[in-house]
Amino acid sequence: MIHMNKYLIKKSNNKLEMLNGKGQVGMEYLIVTIFVLTAVVIIFVFAYINYDQNVKIAGANDTLTSLVNIADEIYLRGRGNTRFVDVGFPKGMKEFQVVNFCADETEEACGTGSEGNEEGCNCDGEIILSGLRITVGLIAGDTEITRLAKTELLLVNFPDVSEAAGGPAYTFRAEWDTAGEKIKLERI
Repeated sequence: MIHMNKYLIKKSNNKLEMLNGKGQVGMEYLIVTIFVLTAVVIIFVFAYINYDQNVKIAGANDTLTSLVNIADEIYLRGRGNTRFVDVGFPKGMKEFQVVNFCADETEEACGTGSEGNEEGCNCDGEIILSGLRITVGLIAGDTEITRLAKTELLLVNFPDVSEAAGGPAYTFRAEWDTAGEKIKLERI
């Protein structure tokens, strides 16, 4: 074969034939298409992972906002009021806790997934703020999302975290506890 500019000249039986270089151009298009498709797949995978992480965080925010808002409403209405709320918990949830911020600048957490319990959730001194916290496992590590309430909270009868995460919605009853000191969030 003899190369001349864009054409190939092929010798066969002492005759020269002119061939157009279309085979090479087709292969170049194939290679470019493979690179473009690879880039599109990488972008799609990244977008899906990012979307999934955002859904987990948004689900945790919605859950905490619903529970804290209902607890605040019961607090503002006074003793003798009861409200119910249905909430779902996000996939990837690792902990669900009541968090008390104490006057001595310490933090006491109790609830499922932690080593504390309802009785161990009290500060040595005065409780300044109380709230709820969900810890969600993400690719970059665990993320804690906390919402503060207007009063002290007590979490009662919460299911196992692995059972609640991504599972069905649960109904919670919000009311004052028997001593009249805290708002009790009880799963029913």
